[in-house]
Amino acid sequence: TGYMFPLIKGTEVVAGLLLLGNRFVPLALTILAPVTINILAYHVVLDPSPGLPLSIIASQLFLAYAYRESFRGVLQAQAAPVVPADGNRHRLGNLSSQGA
Repeated sequence: TGYMFPLIKGTEVVAGLLLLGNRFVPLALTILAPVTINILAYHVVLDPSPGLPLSIIASQLFLAYAYRESFRGVLQAQAAPVVPADGNRHRLGNLSSQGA
């Protein structure tokens, strides 16, 4: 149907603008990681030219290392939910007790 390439390019442009604008950088890096791996796989298997993929991987790894504190919670093996300081739990389960 022809939607895949516009979707991929749109995603790359949006994530690139987020990186350039220094907004939501960890999210942009997470979105671009599969694209970067695909670029690397393409150049390793089909078009062996190390320049472009190595520079992309190096820049992504550098930024991921620079923002490593932002990824710490995502990479925890056993994450626990955060309870708000006031003790209120705003969950969908509490809606049923309000008499819908």
